Amino acid sequence: MEAGAHVWIYDGKTEETWILCEVIKKEKEALTLAKLSAAGKPSSSHLTRSRKKGKVGKDESYNGVELANAPTSGVKGSDDNLMALVHLNEPALLHAVQERFMKNKIYTWTGPILISVNPFVYLDQFKGQALLEAHKRDGLLRSQKLFPAKELSPHIFTVADRAYRQMMNGKFKSQAILISGESGAGKTEATKIVLSYLTTLGTHNAPVEGVKEVGMMEKVMMSNPILEAFGNAKTLRNDNSSRFGKFIELGFSRSGALQGAKVDVYLLEKVRLGSHSSGERNYHIFYQLLRGCSREQHKLYRFKDGATNGLELSNFFRFTGQGGAPRMRKGSDEAEYKTTLESMLVLGWSEDTVDRVLKLVAGILHLGQVKFEKGEDKGGEVAIVSTTDILQDVADLVGVDENGLETALTESILVTRGVEINRKLKVKQAEDARDGVAKSIYSALFDWVVLQVNKSIGWEDDSTVKSSTGVLDIFGFEDFTINSFEQLCINYTNEALQQQFNKFVFKLEQIEYEAENIDFSFITFPDNQDCLDLIQKKPTGILSILNDQCRVANGNDKTYAQKLYNQFCPGMKEISDDGRFLANKKQKGSLLFSIHHFAGPVEYTLETGWVEKNKDEVPLAAKKIFATAISPLMREIFPPEDVK
Repeated sequence: MEAGAHVWIYDGKTEETWILCEVIKKEKEALTLAKLSAAGKPSSSHLTRSRKKGKVGKDESYNGVELANAPTSGVKGSDDNLMALVHLNEPALLHAVQERFMKNKIYTWTGPILISVNPFVYLDQFKGQALLEAHKRDGLLRSQKLFPAKELSPHIFTVADRAYRQMMNGKFKSQAILISGESGAGKTEATKIVLSYLTTLGTHNAPVEGVKEVGMMEKVMMSNPILEAFGNAKTLRNDNSSRFGKFIELGFSRSGALQGAKVDVYLLEKVRLGSHSSGERNYHIFYQLLRGCSREQHKLYRFKDGATNGLELSNFFRFTGQGGAPRMRKGSDEAEYKTTLESMLVLGWSEDTVDRVLKLVAGILHLGQVKFEKGEDKGGEVAIVSTTDILQDVADLVGVDENGLETALTESILVTRGVEINRKLKVKQAEDARDGVAKSIYSALFDWVVLQVNKSIGWEDDSTVKSSTGVLDIFGFEDFTINSFEQLCINYTNEALQQQFNKFVFKLEQIEYEAENIDFSFITFPDNQDCLDLIQKKPTGILSILNDQCRVANGNDKTYAQKLYNQFCPGMKEISDDGRFLANKKQKGSLLFSIHHFAGPVEYTLETGWVEKNKDEVPLAAKKIFATAISPLMREIFPPEDVK
């Protein structure tokens, strides 16, 4: 770092975080620096940075200082891959990606990995048959060891193409594409682009003129609007955030023809059904139905506009109005409703099936409107349904017995030594039971929807599938004002993905360097295995201790919290030996703890139903009415063997 060299200095007080400077003077223990203007001229005011303690001799490490790269040559493609940079430090990487982003170049390679920055608008590079065909030609030539005359710019099409070509290279080795990033990074849209490209490559037969038969490619792509309607929601960061994880596996024949697809889902955010923050929304399907259905459907689904006191229906219903029922920034719920219905019909759902599904969705909305008042039974407080007209609407739409539904909302059933004991609920308990029943129904409906999608797009004969390419799309790392069990599960998943990323990018590279006797001491990376152990290790991990609490008869969040504190921060201790688990005196008093994740520290609130959420049980009183439901759809999503 000689005088005249350009460097980045860390400044946590500014929005930029890293500021470009020029070294004015280098002394034994410090650097004198001047900030550079946008035109590249140093300012007259100077600042200093000291040498890191213990760093002597040739080691030129200064506190908060990193070397900057010289400007790229300007030759097209010279900045396409970050591996071409001389200095691969944090500010250098961020600056290179930002420079490309300002030119609408949202994709950048870093070795075999593609970095994508969400532009939050649809750019020309996302669309156009010419661009898709160019990548198909490029991939075909490269698969035949021929090199195209023109190098294509980084694009997500290339990732999909490489997976397909490697799958079809004669070994028929199945591939997987991992799309990772924080919430709002654009994973859902990236997944759709990848699926669109792969299904296009797998569609060998041109459409026959005059024949309207829907091909497998169209079915796979039309499954997306359905899954998004029932599994996606608007958050503060993202209008179309996936509130569940999904792994989509595309099956291909020996010749590379698409045979079908399978969707595996997990971690549906059921808590969103009962509550969501201001500015956010519940699942899309509710708003699509309320804003998109016809006047005749309003009557059919018991939407009584005159009873809303002037409120729009989406603001009137409790399950949809908590966040203010904001509109989407792009598109409309009315248009998306039509797309969802069209997709259901394309996938082969009958109109009767569609109607039953929408009735159930409407019934869940009405269930959230059921209210209770205090009553008295044997000298104690009990909950009584005060909105019996709404209760009847719910029973009719959901397709269950009204009296049985009322019992499920106002009583709980405990089984002790094989004997059932009915206990009357208080008003607050009845409200929790109401929301619990709604979550159970919606969760089961979501699983049923996924099952129907798989029946429509799945391949019929496993022998026709020679290999597959899977695409993983999950919600990203989360840190909210209140973080509960759901956020731990989400962040745990992202920790595991980060470990996989480390293994792929760094650990395997080091093994290869060792095999070739190459010095790799310059490769340093944070290994998060200790954080994974904190969460998953048996029998002392956070999840193992939670499972133990679920097996105890009187297990609850408070005793679970104490178990965690005793395990990781006993007595006055505030941080675990590995530094990953933190709980100071104030946090312990409020049943809080923090985990230092790879993406940063997150504070979790324990008194938010962790034990009950982990049990994930349908209330016994609700099971009884589900088992004897009048509605064929309810009996289908709650088979008798599942509710006994």
